[in-house]
Amino acid sequence: VISGRGSNMILKEVPSVLHVSLLAPLDRRIDTIIRREHLSKEEATKFVAHMEKARDAYFKKFFGVSPDDPTLYHLVVNEGGMSLKTVAEIIAHAARDLESAESVKTG
Repeated sequence: VISGRGSNMILKEVPSVLHVSLLAPLDRRIDTIIRREHLSKEEATKFVAHMEKARDAYFKKFFGVSPDDPTLYHLVVNEGGMSLKTVAEIIAHAARDLESAESVKTG
């Protein structure tokens, strides 16, 4: 698993590599940062906004695309309202399906 840093762009031509974008509602992202980084709600809100701007700038500078373009991914999953187990099962199912499709293509 390679997470972030434009890995979907770097590995876009590699067969059998599943590209997944995980989304979550803003309040859930802020709550995660509060817990993980031990920040206040105000600090976490600013942190999330800063990280989103930095991510957008990185993708535009190095790849000339928006990281929010769903066509750059095989699968876009909104984690809001789902358990991590469910999200993991969806991704695992998609990975198996992609692997099977690639096997058929290559004979």
